[in-house]
Amino acid sequence: MNQAKELSVPFRSMGFEGQILIEQTLNDDPVRTGHDIVAVGYNEESFRGFPIVTASVEYAGSGYRAIFGWIQTVTHEYAEPGDGTMTTLDAWSGLGAPVLALGFKPTFFDAPANPDHPDMQWIAHTFLVRVGLSERTLEALAGFSWGYVLQSHQPAALEMSRVSCSDWERVTSASRANLADWSLTCHLAGGR
Repeated sequence: MNQAKELSVPFRSMGFEGQILIEQTLNDDPVRTGHDIVAVGYNEESFRGFPIVTASVEYAGSGYRAIFGWIQTVTHEYAEPGDGTMTTLDAWSGLGAPVLALGFKPTFFDAPANPDHPDMQWIAHTFLVRVGLSERTLEALAGFSWGYVLQSHQPAALEMSRVSCSDWERVTSASRANLADWSLTCHLAGGR
């Protein structure tokens, strides 16, 4: 098993303190992480070495105060001229909100792997958000960036770091079409 890297990011919501605890490892068992059931053209060896990120929520509030969501945008920065840059908003469409997970102190998980892509940087900005329970609001509370560099089909994980409100504004403006019906605010503590 490889050495895990950890990051803690504090937040405050509705009068209570909390933190997200993020762990990043490198994928040494793509079958255990389920790539064989989600990847087209799966080859176990080519999926090794990509980062796996899990983030959990600790929060002093309870009940409805502890209902949060996770939003993630992903940017592909390709090495070859003309390949361009692409930013997408990852979301599960059936939740009724542009979030990857929604619930009581939800856990975030992602294990991206694109071994067949050209040389690039895969950069994610992941935010814990308060989702309005009676109105369409998203309030960024805490977040982090992470990802990998892919060179000659070999991944190298990028360092995780805290994000700022300017990161939130940049990535949400790039995904504005998916967020047009939502009121967006940012209250990140201690961004970079």
